Amino acid sequence: MTYNMIPNEVLHDNELKPISRLLYSDLCSLSNLEGYCFAMNRYFAKLYDKSLNTIISSLKELKEKDYIKVEYTYKKDSKEIEMRKITPLIKSQDIIVNNFKYPIIKIGVPLPKI
Repeated sequence: MTYNMIPNEVLHDNELKPISRLLYSDLCSLSNLEGYCFAMNRYFAKLYDKSLNTIISSLKELKEKDYIKVEYTYKKDSKEIEMRKITPLIKSQDIIVNNFKYPIIKIGVPLPKI
């Protein structure tokens, strides 16, 4: 059995839509192996049975509140996106990070050596 965790900081942020909180949880879970998630918006739209616009809005909301960092890699000599990396971030210092191979990144704190 697997499960996702949502840090209290995100869970109790009443400015976030409920779908954004759930999305954050899945972003964390999907980031466990590499430290980032590369799933596409269509994946989340299908997973939650929501529109692409809803997912885009939730990602924007999480990014604006500094809960995620989004990086793009572009195809050579093009503006076409080759890959998107979404890295979950957390601001509080009281999160337990020892249970994950690649834990949630704390802003300004380097990843622990494993």
